[in-house]
Amino acid sequence: MSLSKLPLFNHFANIRIQPKLIIKLFLTLIIIVTYTFVSGLSVDYKKLLSEAGLSETSLAQIKIFSQISIFFSRVFSVLFTFLIILVISRIMRSDANTKSIFSATLSYILFTNAISLIILTIQISAGLSLIDYSITSSNIFAKGNRILGTFDLQFFVQAYILTVMLIGTSKLSIRASTIWGIIYLILIITFSLISISIQ
Repeated sequence: MSLSKLPLFNHFANIRIQPKLIIKLFLTLIIIVTYTFVSGLSVDYKKLLSEAGLSETSLAQIKIFSQISIFFSRVFSVLFTFLIILVISRIMRSDANTKSIFSATLSYILFTNAISLIILTIQISAGLSLIDYSITSSNIFAKGNRILGTFDLQFFVQAYILTVMLIGTSKLSIRASTIWGIIYLILIITFSLISISIQ
């Protein structure tokens, strides 16, 4: 099969020629702010107020702190993802320049965050608890089962986009890119399971 037929391949291949950093930085900021706002809608602050016996002032401070934390965690994830992809590209001796890799990282963040935002919006609109369910994971059939929640379709989509990005922008071989995609998938599921076990 021609590589050009792979979804998103042409986008990532063209990044080597046209990085378009400014517009991507702007779009990334917009989607991070939007995700932060929508995430705030998923928390029932009135219920938290009644259960914890907090004052409205304290609750307002918690809300602000929570949204700031979400925003900066998303910004940090952009930088962390860029460093990981840059290291992989350099280890594999890719000839892609740093500007192209950063642009590809922003595209990766835009695609994956847009998917997460859509799913989050659907789940909130449907009134499904974000703690008990994830509509893209196996725990949609078992309320509150966090282990099943680690087997999430979003992880597989992220691994695919990473693989195509490494093929298109970093110009790694299909075999090497697929291996890195599989490693990513294994690591993210493993870390999710570890996170559950220590909580």
